[in-house]
Formats: sequence, C-alpha cells, structure tokens
Amino acid sequence: MKTFLSRFIFLDLPVLIWMGLIVHLASRPTGPPTTDLPLDKVMHFGAYALMALGIARACHGRLGPPGTTFAAFTSLTIASLHGLFIEIHQMSLPHRSAEWADLLADLLGAGCCALAWWIFYRKPNRSETD
Repeated sequence: MKTFLSRFIFLDLPVLIWMGLIVHLASRPTGPPTTDLPLDKVMHFGAYALMALGIARACHGRLGPPGTTFAAFTSLTIASLHGLFIEIHQMSLPHRSAEWADLLADLLGAGCCALAWWIFYRKPNRSETD
C-alpha cells in the first residue's frame, strides 16, 4: 500500500495537477497576451511537452526499461487527447475559441517529447555494443 501511495504521489499526482492547471487556464475568460510573436504556440508546445514528459516518467517509473516504447506511445496519446479535449471544450465557451494551430502545437510538443523519451531510453542494438 505504501509503495502504491508513494508512486501515486511522486509519479502520477504531478501530471494530474499539471493537466488540471491546463484545464483551468483554458477555461478562463482571458487568454495569454496577444502579440505578433507566436508566444501562444510556444506556450502550447511547452505545456504539452512537459505533460508528455510527466506521463512518460510515470509509465517508466512503474514499468522500468521494458516499458520504454509503451511510455512514449502512452504519453503521446494521453497528451494529444487532452489537447483535443481542451480545444473541444473551448468551442463551448463564449469567451474562448478553438484553434487548429493550438492543437497542432500541442501535438508537436507531445510528439517531440515522446520521441526524445523513446530515443533516450530505448535499448541499444546488439551490433552497436559489439
């Protein structure tokens, strides 16, 4: 029981808090400041890369090295679905709007992080170690 609780607190809870914070910020009437710079897309990219990193860390912490591909795929899938949910949710809010570019930035952030995780933690080929 103690192992489950400590894993939940240190692996899962930070991701759940981050996901909840994104939902909260996406539901507020005021968004980020508008500028000519693509700051909004950079924020989307970073937020979903960080989310994918947390999800991959949680999966890897439970499964270890054999779960590297699963962790990368799961982090990409969950972060992407969360981004899609946020954009659909924003369509129902009178003070917000959904944008394909935001969803694309979310997918790219999660995808880059998942790919980096998979490359960093995958097992080396036998031919590379000989």
